[in-house]
Amino acid sequence: IEADTANMARGKAMFNLFCENCHGTGGKGDGHLYTSGKFAIQPASLVSERMLAAPIGEVYHVITMGWNTMGAHGPQIRPDDRWKIALYVKNSLQKNIK
Repeated sequence: IEADTANMARGKAMFNLFCENCHGTGGKGDGHLYTSGKFAIQPASLVSERMLAAPIGEVYHVITMGWNTMGAHGPQIRPDDRWKIALYVKNSLQKNIK
């Protein structure tokens, strides 16, 4: 999937809908569900060194199948939207680390 304006916008919208509550706006694992105390285990940082090195396919796979305490989102998110979320993570969140 090309990192064009439409795909990046859709990826951001889907990230905001499905990922932001746990991973936070910047992907640091500091979303509302964790900071409010409703979720006891801190979600993974999507901007850690490990995730910076991960290929886009790994991000897609984790969204689809889940990992550790993160549940699978494959049944909830269409495949093309999962790719757009992964694209947004790799080409926006990870490029704009603050």
